Amino acid sequence: MAKTVDKDDELREYATYLYLKYRDTPEINKRVDIDTAKKVIFNKIKEYFNSGKSLTEISLKIDLSEKIVSGIIMQIKKECTERKVPDYKNGTYRTIYL
Repeated sequence: MAKTVDKDDELREYATYLYLKYRDTPEINKRVDIDTAKKVIFNKIKEYFNSGKSLTEISLKIDLSEKIVSGIIMQIKKECTERKVPDYKNGTYRTIYL
């Protein structure tokens, strides 16, 4: 299943959702590649964070607690390259992580 999930973004997101929702259920753990799920979660949170969504918005979209999302955002800030990009609407720069 992991190879199929890797090739299909929508299926990967659904598998990630299932993993998060039922992660302690042995049946789900057999079907979801945990490393892939973690990578998808990390990248999705980074995408939402870079787009300017608040911690609460990200938490609701990912269906994780704000504490967990906050921890992952801290990890993103440590591990990813920081870049300033112009925000033409506000005439300022904002920080994104690559």
